[in-house]
Amino acid sequence: MSVKSEARRTRARAMRTLIAAGALLAAPGIARAERVNLLGTVIDSVGRPVVGVEIQILDQTGRTVAHAVSGDRGRYKIRCVETGSYGVRLVPGENGVLGRTVPMSLTDDGRRIDWTVDPSRPALPRPIGFGGRCDRTAIAAADSVPSLLGQRLG
Repeated sequence: MSVKSEARRTRARAMRTLIAAGALLAAPGIARAERVNLLGTVIDSVGRPVVGVEIQILDQTGRTVAHAVSGDRGRYKIRCVETGSYGVRLVPGENGVLGRTVPMSLTDDGRRIDWTVDPSRPALPRPIGFGGRCDRTAIAAADSVPSLLGQRLG
């Protein structure tokens, strides 16, 4: 075998390896940003849970990418959001709640934000912990049905 033909084979092998690596990186579920949860509670100024308050996650353009509504115990959970910088918004409601949007960085451990609401002043967010990472089953469900991203909890 000549030196030229061996060099061609080596280049061809390297090209196939690069193409295969590119295909793996583009495959669903691989090379994606980490997905995490945002969760918390909404309470009034004396500590009672507030039901039916919408929490939204907004992208850099102000578009809602995920949302949830507080349940019977004031709890909410937004599942499987890609890590990054967002606005987190408590939406003003018919119940007299004043809303607020705050910048928030969702990191690899997710985020927990509890909100205190009072009809006389804007909602007060308290980042108090982590929301956790999203498991593979929840990621698959979020990818197939985007409306499942938000969840109302009791």
